[in-house]
Amino acid sequence: IVNTSSGAGVVAAPGLPHYTAAKHGVVGLTKAAAQEYARQGIRVNAVLPGSTDTTMLQSFIAGDEGMAKIIASSNIHGRLIEPDEIASAVVWLASPHAGMVNGQSLIVDGEALGLNKRWGERGSGRCPVARRSSLVALARTHHTDCPRGNRDEPRCD
Repeated sequence: IVNTSSGAGVVAAPGLPHYTAAKHGVVGLTKAAAQEYARQGIRVNAVLPGSTDTTMLQSFIAGDEGMAKIIASSNIHGRLIEPDEIASAVVWLASPHAGMVNGQSLIVDGEALGLNKRWGERGSGRCPVARRSSLVALARTHHTDCPRGNRDEPRCD
């Protein structure tokens, strides 16, 4: 069994407590089910995708190039994750090659969580709005709330 959570399952998404709680719940359920069913030979893991190029995300972006740049810059590769990249992780978790992997949460986000943890550090170059916002909240507010007047870029250098 491979459940789907997100980075919010391991790091709180500011301004989105309901989403954070739900995704933490998926991670907890995954761990509990893994323990409960392991003796029956059933493995339970979770995949935690980052910003993936899906219809849902594209509808959120709605053709706004500035927002697309902000979201794409959320990981070290500077692009959205392809659905095939998430699917490959799921296939591996479900395969015999991951036979001893159980109760784990595999983060597939292009190091977005690592970058976002550093947003609040001094000298990070990130906009102050980004330092206190989740990625979704940043994408929704950056165009109007950037104290430096930067409307199109994820960085305020």
